[in-house]
Amino acid sequence: MVTRHGILVAALTFSSAAFSQTLSIGVIGGAAVTDGYRTETVPEEWGGDFIGTRIFSTSKDFLAGASIEMRFTPHWSLETDGMFREFHSSWATVESGGTLNSVSPFHTVTWEFPVLAKYRFRFASVSPFVEAGPAFRSAGNLNGTAPSHVGFTAGVGIEKKLGGLKIAPVVRYTRWASSAGPVWSIPTTVNQNQVELLVGFSPASESAGVPQLRGVSVGALVGTNLTGAYNEEASGYTNTRGVIAGVSLEVHLLRALSLEVDGLHRPVSATFPYVDEDGLAHSYDATVNTWTFPVLAKYRLPWSAHGWRPFVEAGPDFRLLGMLGNSAHHGVLAGAGVERKLRRFRIAPAIRYTRWGSDRFPDSGEPSRNQLELLAAATF
Repeated sequence: MVTRHGILVAALTFSSAAFSQTLSIGVIGGAAVTDGYRTETVPEEWGGDFIGTRIFSTSKDFLAGASIEMRFTPHWSLETDGMFREFHSSWATVESGGTLNSVSPFHTVTWEFPVLAKYRFRFASVSPFVEAGPAFRSAGNLNGTAPSHVGFTAGVGIEKKLGGLKIAPVVRYTRWASSAGPVWSIPTTVNQNQVELLVGFSPASESAGVPQLRGVSVGALVGTNLTGAYNEEASGYTNTRGVIAGVSLEVHLLRALSLEVDGLHRPVSATFPYVDEDGLAHSYDATVNTWTFPVLAKYRLPWSAHGWRPFVEAGPDFRLLGMLGNSAHHGVLAGAGVERKLRRFRIAPAIRYTRWGSDRFPDSGEPSRNQLELLAAATF
């Protein structure tokens, strides 16, 4: 049986061993084997020659993006990708003989972010590998669709060095969570099962063009929102504060520069007023659970006071919105704070500002684009 003490020892061993590891940055791309949407037909009582409406995928989708891989041992590594994928589909009316009429193409823009543990089998000339881990997805230009935002990915591939490059073809299968269902009456159902053929390209030397890692820190963050989630004047809602909490992974590249990736549970809470049939005013509290994933470059300034060292940070921010599907899934974050070492731990309070992208329906009472948060991190 694995005890809590054993888990703690393993975590500390991992943290200290990671100080000598290397980083590899490359590109990845390929094509989907499966369609983005299922082909479905809705019967309609229109009369005449038209018997229904159909949605279908018109072509296979391509993927392209960037990849970052952190090597811990000759066998084990952690890879995170960010890949752009457009779902290409069409709506059409169906005539009684099966002919499609008024075909209207549309597309849905998505970004996929798998986070994969990777194990290599070492041979003389090639290295077969397996990989698995969670996958996250943001979507825009929805056109009445509602792709789910989380899933699980597993893959198998082979890696080979050719000159100064590593080439790694891989087959990946992702099982996405159920979509939220169609926003409009046409059942635009996203395929939960997706298979993709991808090829990764990266420098043959893991640290080529990238500084040797100085260490890896893991920890937790907790805080609250300083600004309300909604524009009260425009929406009529009354904001309430919530507890923001999550985990943090920081890769130290240079003495003053690091790369931080966080996963934060960020509830959106407000009080909603309404008037019943008798004209009596009421209100109820509601909370929507969202997740944010900032990816931040962090720079520590070259001075300190009483053991506290200031830092600044900035980078893209991504979020999974739950029921707030019309809000933007990405934004830009900037922050500032101070940190101090306390024995094995590093304490770092910070203020962060995020400017989210435009909402799909700006006047529908969706959350404010400007968000200010106070967070404190404890890492080791």
